[in-house]
Amino acid sequence: MVKILNYILIQQKRILLCILIFFVCSEINLHAQKSDWIFEGALNYGRIVPHRDYFNAEVTENTQMIDLVIAKKLSGKKYWHDLLGNPISGLAITGTLFGDREIFGESIAVYPFIEFQKEIKKSALFFRLGAGMAYISEKYDEIENPDNNAISVKVNEITRLEFGWEQYLSKKLALKGALSLTHFSNTNFSQPNLGNNLIMGKLGLAYKFYNENPSYEKPILPAVDKKIKLRFELEYGMTTGWLSGRIPGRDLFHVGRFDVVASKSLSLKGAVLVGLHYEFDESIYVVLDKDDVSNSVGLTSKGFFTLGYEMFIGRTSLSLQVGTYFYNKEYEPVSFFKRDALLELLGVQVYLFDPHLHQKANPYLIFRIKAHAARAHHFAMGIGLSL
Repeated sequence: MVKILNYILIQQKRILLCILIFFVCSEINLHAQKSDWIFEGALNYGRIVPHRDYFNAEVTENTQMIDLVIAKKLSGKKYWHDLLGNPISGLAITGTLFGDREIFGESIAVYPFIEFQKEIKKSALFFRLGAGMAYISEKYDEIENPDNNAISVKVNEITRLEFGWEQYLSKKLALKGALSLTHFSNTNFSQPNLGNNLIMGKLGLAYKFYNENPSYEKPILPAVDKKIKLRFELEYGMTTGWLSGRIPGRDLFHVGRFDVVASKSLSLKGAVLVGLHYEFDESIYVVLDKDDVSNSVGLTSKGFFTLGYEMFIGRTSLSLQVGTYFYNKEYEPVSFFKRDALLELLGVQVYLFDPHLHQKANPYLIFRIKAHAARAHHFAMGIGLSL
């Protein structure tokens, strides 16, 4: 894999030329073809950004990345397609040669994404958001790779944001340029877990097979239900609790959370959220129990409230909740058992029914990351019920 990735990035100019020739030939031979598919190839160039003062490695070299994308423009047959401007959803495969490769290694990643566009004559502004899984060849080792305190396991999560400009060269061929922000981490399943952050410039080509003038009737938009709804959620996750090496034989600890959330739809696109949350963190309990501390359950428990926003994409939604603690006991000398004041919950919800088409009880799955000041504490999965 590494040799292939090396060859691809070393030969990037020739590969870019081959991609251009392929797209031009496709434009000539497949001009009459009508479908919804988009193929994209792109090269990226940028750098790892040390984002903490205790980031060990000195970054001296730039990072290269190649993207291969297959995507589909959502047709507009469903009401939310047209509501969101017929966004593009797809799957990206990304190969990365990190700068200072002897420390950070190489990576191959696969992730789904959604892209929103705002067309301006023969061009478009776009925003792309994607998240998935990445394999990274080099990780932290106390003896062989002590400088890499960013990545401690080989399988990691990848999150990527792109802000860019698309210029149409013809009806089906487009040149794409973007600024991208990419984050790799294990969401605190293992320590150290600073994560790698990349800032990169991107240049690529996209070939579009879809029909620009589909002949279908736009669906009728459902009415917005602006009543306040209650949600009840149970979540379970695991965390290192930043305790690696402190408890013999234990690297991961259980985290459980119960949430009561009130939601009110502002429009078909989204809803505001107000939540109360109770959390039990075993990583605190184990230390307290080991030290025979009284009231260990009370010290282990955390209570907090959040304000947030949920964006609906059919039966799926994206949510961001920001809050602070109202119950957050401290325990010395382990200072970080008292959590930082600011916390974030970043989530994906998958409903059994479209929330705007089904006004009764609606169960859903939860996939959520909790962080403090953008530093991941744990990843959790759960179930919820909207009433």
